[in-house]
Amino acid sequence: NIKQHTVMALLDKVNMLITPNAFKAGKGYVVIGASDLTVLRNTSATRVNSAGLIELVGSNIMRIDYSSGTPMILDELQSTVLNSFSTDIIAGFTNVGSSCALVSQTNPFGAANSVLITESGNGSKYINSTGISFINGTNYTTSFIVKKGNGVNAPDFVQITTGLAVAGNSFANFNILNGTVAFSQGGTGRVKNLQNGFFKISFSFTATANSSSNGFLLFCNNVFNSGRFTAYVASVDSNVFCVYGGIEQSLLPSSEIITGNAAATRNDDLITVVPPSGTVRITTTFLDNTTQVINT
Repeated sequence: NIKQHTVMALLDKVNMLITPNAFKAGKGYVVIGASDLTVLRNTSATRVNSAGLIELVGSNIMRIDYSSGTPMILDELQSTVLNSFSTDIIAGFTNVGSSCALVSQTNPFGAANSVLITESGNGSKYINSTGISFINGTNYTTSFIVKKGNGVNAPDFVQITTGLAVAGNSFANFNILNGTVAFSQGGTGRVKNLQNGFFKISFSFTATANSSSNGFLLFCNNVFNSGRFTAYVASVDSNVFCVYGGIEQSLLPSSEIITGNAAATRNDDLITVVPPSGTVRITTTFLDNTTQVINT
């Protein structure tokens, strides 16, 4: 009863309360307050739904995201994935020292199949996108959605890096067994836990030259070091699952942007509301529990 009375007392003090309780195209409904949210985003976009799956929603639909387990309104700036076929690793990426095949493995998009990358031969083992034009002084983020493979020699560690001409010796190493950033240099590595043992791993960096180069995902046969992965002899039955790869011109990773045979842009979410009479400030709480106060 004490808790209930405390909540009711707090609700009595607010003029407007926005929760992810109901929405339709172009609108989000509020719990307390006379004015509903107006939602504008003239492109489709992805979110993590209540089942933990990544799904595509239509234009101007407010995205209620469950990445943290708690439903949150997802409000992002515009971003563009520069490479083609971000969700089709076989079509969109080149294999070096490896081969790709579609196998039965449920992935975070809800599909029953995933791409399995298997080592072959000696030397470096990686997949890479081609034809990306990097601009000196510009921020980029490369992301992959991966899972430790099912082979007896499947690696625990993978690395995201770029061509040396783009950002020098910049890279991040990830442990995809427990979902941690093992080491990063020249940028920032991040990990997001997804469904069914998959992780979204991301590396953010600043280009140090104008260069048309590649974004790489390399994998190492459980021989981890704090440096850039180098060539080694392939192991039998060493593999990694991968279902998404995207290079954004962005300081931070954003929600997944699905591309076809060309780059694709997700517009920013423009969410507006008319403050009710008597409101002096609006406090927004973000996924990382930081807040922003807007004085009206």
